[in-house]
Amino acid sequence: MSSAVQRAYYANTDPEYRRNCVSTGFFGLAGWSVVAFALAFFAGRPLAIFSFGTTQNWSGLVLAFLAIPFLQLAAYCQDILRLEFRPYAFAGIGLAIQLVQIATAMFFIVLFSRGLDGYFLGSILAGLVGLVLGSAALRRSLSVTFSSVQFREYVRFGLPLALAGLSAPFFMLADRLILARYAGMDSVAIFAVASTIASSMTLLGAAFSRAWSPMVWRMRFEDANYREQLAQVLVYLLTAFAFIAVVIATFASEIVAIVTPVAYRDAALVVPPLALYMVLNASTQVTALGISLEGRTRYFALLYWLALALNVVLDFVLVRAWQAVGIAVATLSAELFLTLAMAAVSQSLHPLPYHLWKITILAVVTVTFTVATFFLPNVLSFQVQIMDTNPNPTAPNPGLLSPRLTNFDDLPPLNNLYYDSTQLNNASAKFSIKGIRVTLRIWDNKTRQTRQVSIVQDL
Repeated sequence: MSSAVQRAYYANTDPEYRRNCVSTGFFGLAGWSVVAFALAFFAGRPLAIFSFGTTQNWSGLVLAFLAIPFLQLAAYCQDILRLEFRPYAFAGIGLAIQLVQIATAMFFIVLFSRGLDGYFLGSILAGLVGLVLGSAALRRSLSVTFSSVQFREYVRFGLPLALAGLSAPFFMLADRLILARYAGMDSVAIFAVASTIASSMTLLGAAFSRAWSPMVWRMRFEDANYREQLAQVLVYLLTAFAFIAVVIATFASEIVAIVTPVAYRDAALVVPPLALYMVLNASTQVTALGISLEGRTRYFALLYWLALALNVVLDFVLVRAWQAVGIAVATLSAELFLTLAMAAVSQSLHPLPYHLWKITILAVVTVTFTVATFFLPNVLSFQVQIMDTNPNPTAPNPGLLSPRLTNFDDLPPLNNLYYDSTQLNNASAKFSIKGIRVTLRIWDNKTRQTRQVSIVQDL
């Protein structure tokens, strides 16, 4: 609904026309949400039995569906604030929704032991607060009007987008089900870790998307040179995301070693293709513009479901040989098909003067550096040890600081120990370092072996 309203909003600068656009979308979404809740309410008990085998969680399902209208309308209000370029109001309402949801959910769960019901009660109250604040912020943009003609146009534009969005969970579900079937749950866990690391790029993507979509429509109707600007944005967008992807792929092993146990070490091999997938996913915000600008959104539904079918086929082909890496490569290949297909269709509908030579050079450099990370030795752990002599025989930890110590030992905690005895003459323990040894353990992706390197320096 929000995408359809954005398209209509900038087509006419008349304030009354824009109020009618916003109001039609608001009341149309409210009516649809109420109908959806009514259907869910009557289907709640059979759905609970189907999902959980009992009606015990029926109230939780009803509360979850009741929260949807409030949260949807609050989100709609935020989207209109983006159209009006009011970032502080947008951020303030979003923060209020999150704070209210967390506080009220904890209140019901902790004090009243309401469990899942308490969580959804918090969602209802948070959505209600967001709706009230959003409506107040949009009091000059809303009126009690509704255009059935315009609403039908919104539905024609937005319904294919909803169908395309339905494919998103099936991408994730298919990858994990096929991986679990042919490689086991350990591989699913490894893939999940890698996905989480690569998906950190979505923070930048989400921020860009929220600011980008209203700017596109305003440029379309208010800037005569908008085509060149849109094409240039693709170069900037790909450059930023490609740089982040290469950095994440390069340090994937170190990131995995820091945030996960050693059992998930192989997740580092899955990160590079998923990082490239995130770059391609970000590119669709520009490559798909021609389809949106011309209102031919049915292509979105067709191309997304074709990409899903390709992803499933490639999953079956690659999972046996490469396991989690194969699933990642399949996901990357499907996303490559999707962005190229969208670009081709968009160019046929609404051509943009893309800088193909810049994009080609950027793609070659990005892929080269990302593939190179597979052959880089990665540090798994390091250890620093010292050999010392202690002139103070009454020092604590005599086993560690004894003058008789001739082997390397771990670096002791500093506490009351001072490595520079000239700084504090009354230190309880002072010692001098005779030598230092640094031991590195590295994982060589090319040979699939662990190697150890020790560096000793006589002081």
